[in-house]
Amino acid sequence: MGSEICLVDSAEAMAEIAAQLLNETNLGNAERTPPEYRFFVTDVPYHFQTIGESFLGRTLSHVEIVKW
Repeated sequence: MGSEICLVDSAEAMAEIAAQLLNETNLGNAERTPPEYRFFVTDVPYHFQTIGESFLGRTLSHVEIVKW
């Protein structure tokens, strides 16, 4: 491609921007407290949980249905 071309990994660039924004707004997790994940769905929770666990490769324990 030549020396004038600079390839940018968009995932890495966005991660750096997100980290900077979290630090600037004091929303970062400086204490490294483990997160508590909660998932809210408007359809069948079991269906979401099954697909989510397969996709993420871990157990989704807090899936709640929301009526609207």
